[in-house]
Amino acid sequence: MGLKVHRRVLPVTWERATPALARGVDQVVPHLVLMLGVATQDMTGRLENRAFNRLDGRPDAEGALMLPGPIVPTRPMDHSRSCHWPIEHLVKSLHLGGHQLTESNNAGRYLCNHTYYNAFDCPAPAGVGFLHVAPGPLENRHDPRRRLILDLIRALDLWLRT
Repeated sequence: MGLKVHRRVLPVTWERATPALARGVDQVVPHLVLMLGVATQDMTGRLENRAFNRLDGRPDAEGALMLPGPIVPTRPMDHSRSCHWPIEHLVKSLHLGGHQLTESNNAGRYLCNHTYYNAFDCPAPAGVGFLHVAPGPLENRHDPRRRLILDLIRALDLWLRT
């Protein structure tokens, strides 16, 4: 049967990203949430292991600024939330499929990390994960980033079935 995929594009703003994610989750009640973000890197993709309770103070796409500090003030800045997916196994199996993918223990300090950290509060029984991909428009259906995303979705579907 396979996974049914719903796509949402979140605003790249401190104020609206997390509420937009929550609305999208409430609308479709997903089994899992795979988030995508852009990061400058040599590899095609980076699968994030965890998100930290910290902000770096950079302005968002609309110029709004969040001061450096914790995302959730009642938790220490080194508090992290970890993905429960078999990240190491997913990376290895996608490598076998010819993908340039790394595992990362740090989703950064910008909106990707901020939204990922908050996404752990989403009611998704199979959890949430985050994939950073290299920047640039997707050229065509043979773009390695597009193939990586599709193959990761297939791998997650297989993992859920076992």
